[in-house]
Amino acid sequence: SVEPVVIELIGQQWRQPSWQLEPRRHERDRAVLEDAFQSFGRDVLTARETDICRLLLRGHSTLSVAHNLGLAEGTVKNHCKHIYARLNISSRSELFRLFLNHIFAD
Repeated sequence: SVEPVVIELIGQQWRQPSWQLEPRRHERDRAVLEDAFQSFGRDVLTARETDICRLLLRGHSTLSVAHNLGLAEGTVKNHCKHIYARLNISSRSELFRLFLNHIFAD
């Protein structure tokens, strides 16, 4: 039952659209992911940290996040430090793991 979500996440992580992997499940998987992005970390992260977190989880670099949000790269890095501290993690891979756990917990 979690296979479609894992396929979507792998597709996003490696920049391969899920519709190339499983065309029939694309819309349903997108809705599940969007719901997860909306609810992930909302009880501990600020709105700006949530925006940054979403972009990081979608595979953006800190430079890309800065460009997309009109921020300096150093500002994004500071937000990342705060995100990691608030979530009690120390890496992007741990962030990704927490996100997967969040999806599967729902």
